[in-house]
Amino acid sequence: NWLGEVLMRVRDILAREVRDVQTRAEVAAVAGAPSAAAAPAATAPAAAVPAEAPAEALAAATEGTAAEAVSPGASAGPEVTHLLVLDFEATCAKDAPNWPHEVIEFPAVLVALGEGKPVAEFTRFVRPTERPALTPFCTELTSITQADVDGAAPLVEVLKEFEAWVAALPVALEAVMPVTCGDWDLRRALPAECARKGLEQPAVLRRWCNVKVAYSACAAAPADKKRPRAPGMAGMLSGLGLELVGRHHRGIDDARNIARIAARLERFALARAGAGAKSSGLFAKPSGVC
Repeated sequence: NWLGEVLMRVRDILAREVRDVQTRAEVAAVAGAPSAAAAPAATAPAAAVPAEAPAEALAAATEGTAAEAVSPGASAGPEVTHLLVLDFEATCAKDAPNWPHEVIEFPAVLVALGEGKPVAEFTRFVRPTERPALTPFCTELTSITQADVDGAAPLVEVLKEFEAWVAALPVALEAVMPVTCGDWDLRRALPAECARKGLEQPAVLRRWCNVKVAYSACAAAPADKKRPRAPGMAGMLSGLGLELVGRHHRGIDDARNIARIAARLERFALARAGAGAKSSGLFAKPSGVC
């Protein structure tokens, strides 16, 4: 039937994307290309939804898959009611894979899971202290200027402001699940910088859910033993029929776009969970902890 054809086309696109990414990785390894943290990632072909199949059709075509891949209610403790979407920008230099990254933009978007809408935002520029001067490459990538960070507070102060903002939110912290696009932000970037500077990482940011995991769960077919690899943020937006809003690699814009991806995935999965379900379970368990 046509739904089956839609699913097969989406899976074929994802499979081609995986092969393209793997090929580029092999070429980069041979050529000694810089790491993704030090240079903009190569743009992979988007996992586009076919024109005759809107986002709702993809949801119907993948019915039942996310529930099998991520078990609803499997997480012990309070139900997750809100997502805290983050996407840090950090200092970087071209062809410098060992650059000690420092966060220079600290954005967070709180999303009510049931409504799929942002309810609060936090955003701050952060002044780097180890290598205060931004490289031209960093400014070109992020659009963040030297003047932006020179007038900002250092990380120690921004973390205090963030924790005060989180404490004032009208929701129990146990019901908030941080969400990132990939694991770099909370597995590597912030922990490494906090360790170097003798800072305490906020307790709320010691677990997170990688939105790519949720995307892969929704894209997988019931018979798949291995989930398809999710594309980057732009590819996920395209695959879900969403436009990129704002500037890519600008933290607050990326956080808002990731929030839109998460909300659309939750809506898909919630529809599969059936009438009366308050949560799909898609973001019930962290995919990473530190």
